[in-house]
Amino acid sequence: MNSMNFVSQEAYAAPTTLLAKRGFQDVHGVYVSPPAKKQAVSVTTNTFITPDAAAAAAYRSLPMKVKMDKLKYSNEKERVAFLKKVLDKFPNTVEPVFRESFPDTVQNYNVCSTKTQKKKVLAETLKTVIDEDVLTEMICCALDHEPRIALVGSVMDEFMPKHYPKKFPKGHVMLSRCFLCKSTGNLYNCHDLKVCRKCSSKSYTKTELKDAFYIQPKEANNIPHKEVEHGFYKSTVYIFTFKNAASACNKKFGCLGNMVREKMSSEHGDVIG
Repeated sequence: MNSMNFVSQEAYAAPTTLLAKRGFQDVHGVYVSPPAKKQAVSVTTNTFITPDAAAAAAYRSLPMKVKMDKLKYSNEKERVAFLKKVLDKFPNTVEPVFRESFPDTVQNYNVCSTKTQKKKVLAETLKTVIDEDVLTEMICCALDHEPRIALVGSVMDEFMPKHYPKKFPKGHVMLSRCFLCKSTGNLYNCHDLKVCRKCSSKSYTKTELKDAFYIQPKEANNIPHKEVEHGFYKSTVYIFTFKNAASACNKKFGCLGNMVREKMSSEHGDVIG
């Protein structure tokens, strides 16, 4: 188990500012204490509880919709992959997950003698799960029966977005101007924001990518690009289209709005809603 400890967020009897001062951090809806601490403090009772108990309390107290919000930005294929990983790492979840909808799967799984055969049985069953609600119930059932799924460094981390989208509300000034040059004319939709025709028709170098989209040169290497020779010494320059740059930015920050907030905060100290 990870050496970090965990705290449920069912209610806030203890001020979150106090937890922050003690070194706790909010990770995927569970407060995590420094590795040096051996217990986790409950925000509801201020008593010390074990990491597993905290994770269990945090997840079992949440309704299904809230639980699934943690995987909201993964598609159906990734959710199936997540469930496969859970079932492989925590075999004790197989029976509760399949018992109600797929009792034959549980029986076939139990008679298998090798791990490969068991994986095959589960994979074949999951291929037949085409109803999103059924898939959601299966994942939530696994979370309810095995709280360690939610612990830092466990299966959940691999499928959690690093940044959650925080889009600007309807009517916000950022939705009526280009997020790059701030012009207000000739705009069209670009992910969660607007962009003007001039900015969207440009090509960008690595330096321009960093200035406009907050994408570092090392990160830019993984974005589709063209390589062109430049100058007397014919040095290689990477050229990026706006579409590829915006998609990479959206993926990195969760949404373009998050990038704009971070840019404004670091450059001008402004905090925008």
